[in-house]
Amino acid sequence: MKFTEQYFRGRRVDGKRKRDIADIYTAVTGYRHKRGVRAYKLDKICDSNNDGNIDKSELLKIVVSQNQQMQIRSNSVKNDNRK
Repeated sequence: MKFTEQYFRGRRVDGKRKRDIADIYTAVTGYRHKRGVRAYKLDKICDSNNDGNIDKSELLKIVVSQNQQMQIRSNSVKNDNRK
């Protein structure tokens, strides 16, 4: 746990300010990937405007979309179990 706290503190996720899921996600994965680097190649689906850069807002769109899909699936399973 100590390593995890140090890791996030080093990325300015220290509990002093309110953070959203994008802050946590980018603390782990990084962002501002540019076309041509390995990180961009791995996450190029996130480059929604296809400008060759992946910024925080583009990552947030993906994270929010995935979260919504998981909630829909979860609700669907709950409804199926009630039958």
